[in-house]
Parts: sequence; structure tokens; C-alpha cells
Amino acid sequence: MNGKRNLSFKFFILKKLYPFLTLLLITSSLFAQNATCIYTPYSKTFVPPLSPWPGGNCIINNTFEGNNIDYWSPLPNANRVVISNTGYSSSYGAKLISLTNADGDAFMNQVISNLTPGSTYDLSAWLKSNLATNTNAFSVSINIRFNYPNGAYTVKSKNVFPNNVWTKYTNTFTVPTTPNLQQCIVQIFTYRGQNNVAFVDNIELITPAASFGLMNDTVPKAPTEVFTENFKGVAGTQLSTSKWLVVRKAWGNTYVLNNNGVVPENLELLCT
Repeated sequence: MNGKRNLSFKFFILKKLYPFLTLLLITSSLFAQNATCIYTPYSKTFVPPLSPWPGGNCIINNTFEGNNIDYWSPLPNANRVVISNTGYSSSYGAKLISLTNADGDAFMNQVISNLTPGSTYDLSAWLKSNLATNTNAFSVSINIRFNYPNGAYTVKSKNVFPNNVWTKYTNTFTVPTTPNLQQCIVQIFTYRGQNNVAFVDNIELITPAASFGLMNDTVPKAPTEVFTENFKGVAGTQLSTSKWLVVRKAWGNTYVLNNNGVVPENLELLCT
């Protein structure tokens, strides 16, 4: 009789413990399948956004709203390039005065840095003149000048013929890859003998934001079946680049606010 009671008692204990034993077996089985994945409290220092600068308009004092021509070199003198109260979208602009004498050219120059050899850029300006119609009688040149040692230089020039309506003109150029390139200069230029004035405003030379390429060059092929990812592996290892496209790039408006903040160092496999 005691034997039956003892057996019944053991069966009762096993019946009560069965759910817990089952849970233990399942948990043990899961760890056996992924024995290399050992959970530790997650702690990571995120990689900050990358540099260099975000790009944008690299012309300084491009709208002349300080009522001055600071950062521009007026040539041949300050009487030939002056501030005007005629602006495209604001109160002020610059005015270039062409005279009839031998020294009647008028330049406004600004030295530009941060241009990348081999890269292509757009140099633009809003221009108008006193002429009611465009008769090709008065021209303005939008130039980018490349200076070399011993006084040598080349110019990428675009001649335009503004009338009395504000118009945007653009000169697209590629920076030479010549090793001894010393300096890049933006020039807005009127020729002598035209006996007229050019109004200039909103000058832009847009530099693209520095971008960082893909970690892997090939985009993974789309699976033909239902895609399943079990994320099995050692915690802290990289994601499979044959299944996932891991990028290193910028986000934001290309010309205003840009942030090289997409970095693969901020992506990691975890144990959960």
C-alpha cells in the first residue's frame, strides 16, 4: 500500500513539474542551436557623423546684403565695381560699370577654395542691364579662372547678353586635374567700350557634399522565394552583405543641410 502511495506521489510531483521541465528542455534546445550567441547587456558607443563639410554655396557675400562688396576684389578700382540698390531678390546688388577708355573693363573677383580636381560644378549669377531688349550690344562674362605658377592661367568663360529683366545664367565647369593648379577664381566681367552697366546678384557656386560609397559594390539579388532571416551567428559580427545592402553615405538636403551620418559601424547583430 505504501508502495502505491509512494508511486502516486512521485507521479503527482512529475505531473506538477512537467511544464517547467518542458520549458527547460525548449530553452536548452534553443541555446544548443545557437551556442555561439551568448547574451550580454547591450552597450555601444555610436559612431558620430563623418566629415568633411556638408557642401553648399561657397561664395561669400553672394547677395551683398551688408551693403558692401567685402570678399570681392573690384578691378581695376573700387569706382568700377560698386554697391547698387537694385537687387534681384533683396535690397542690394553689385554694379559693374563699363567705360569707353582703354582701361574701361570692370571685374569682380573672389578666390575660391575647397574645389575638387576633376569634379564638375555650376557657377551661376542673376544679371540684368539697362537695355530694354537683348541686342547683343552689351555682354557680361561669367568666368572661372585657374591660376598656375609663373603667371600662367586658363579661363572657363561664358558670355551672356542681359537685358533689363533679371535672368539667371550658369557656367558649368570641371576643375582641371593638373598637379600644379594653384588657385581658382570666380570672375564677373564686363568689357570696355560698352558704355553700360551690369547689375549682379545671388551668385552661387555649389559644391556637392562629400559622400561615402557602399560597403559592398554589388546590390544583393532579390530572393525568388519568401525571404527569411534568422540572424544566426556570433553577436557583434557584420550583417551578411550577400543578403543586406549596408551603406555608408550622407543624408539631408544636398545644398543646405547635409550629414554623413549613415555609417555601418552603427549596425550590429545582437543576442536577444
